Amino acid sequence: MKMNIDCVICFQRQALRALGETADTKLKERVLRSVMSLLLNEDWTKTPPKLAAKVYKLVNSISGLKDPYKELKRTSNELVLQMYNRLKKECLESSDPILYALKLAVAGNIMDIGAADSFDIEKTIEKVMTAEFAFDSSQKLKNNLKMAKSILYFADNSGEVVFDKLLIELILSKFPNIKKITFVVKAGPIINDATMEDIDQISLRSFSQVVFKTIGNELYPSSPSRDSEEVKQWIYGHDIIISKGQGNYEELNIYKDLNKVYYLLMAKCPVIARDLGIKTQSFVIYS
Repeated sequence: MKMNIDCVICFQRQALRALGETADTKLKERVLRSVMSLLLNEDWTKTPPKLAAKVYKLVNSISGLKDPYKELKRTSNELVLQMYNRLKKECLESSDPILYALKLAVAGNIMDIGAADSFDIEKTIEKVMTAEFAFDSSQKLKNNLKMAKSILYFADNSGEVVFDKLLIELILSKFPNIKKITFVVKAGPIINDATMEDIDQISLRSFSQVVFKTIGNELYPSSPSRDSEEVKQWIYGHDIIISKGQGNYEELNIYKDLNKVYYLLMAKCPVIARDLGIKTQSFVIYS
C-alpha cells in the first residue's frame, strides 16, 4: 500500500513522540527539521512502514535513543499477562473459543503507540466483543484451520503479542492437525513493535510447535524485509497467513488476493480505513 499525504504529518508526530517527555526544545527542533528534510527528499510512493523505518533511524541517530519505548513495551506485556488466565477461562467457557480468541487478538491491536498516545485495553475488549466487525472472515478462517498443517503469523505490537499467544494456545489445542506455527517479529526496536525480547518475556517459546523468524527494514537490513523474495517464500510455504495490525497490512496487502491470507486489525488510521473502505475504529478479520 502506497503512502498517503496524511502519513507525512503522522511521521512528524511520531518523531516528536519518540523523544518522550524531554524538555530539550533544541533537540525537538533538530529532529523535526531533519525529518522534514528527509521526507522532502523521499519517494512518497513507498509504503508507510518503509518510510517510517527511515524516520526512526534518523531520530535514533540524532537523539541517541535506540529503544525509547523499552519500558512501555515491558509493562504492556506484563499488563496483559496478568489478564491471561482470566481471558483464557473466558475463551474456554464461551460458545466459540476460537472466535473469542480471534476477537481478543483484534482488540489487542489497540496497543499501538505509532497510532495513538494512549489506549484502554479493557474498554477495547468490552467493545470488540459486542461490535459488528466491518469485515468478518472468522468462519472461513476456522474452516481453513481444520485442514491446515502450518501457519505463518506476523505479529505487531508488544502487549498485543500476549493476545496472540492466547490465540495460538487455543488453535493448537483445538486443531491438532496444526504442526507448525512460524511467528514473525521485528528484528529490533522500532516504536513499540514486538521483538524477540517480547517473545522471551511472554514465554511464547513454551509451545514446541512454534518457531520464530524476524523481519527487517532500513534499521535492521540483516533480516529480510516483508517485500523480499525470502518472505514471499515463507508466505507461499505455509497453509494459512495471519497478518496482525496496520503496518503488516500496509506491506502485505499485495498478497490479499491469496485465499489463505487473513488480516486482523483495528483501523485506527484514516488512511487504512479508506483503503479498506470502512470507518475508522472498525474491527477487521479480512480475507
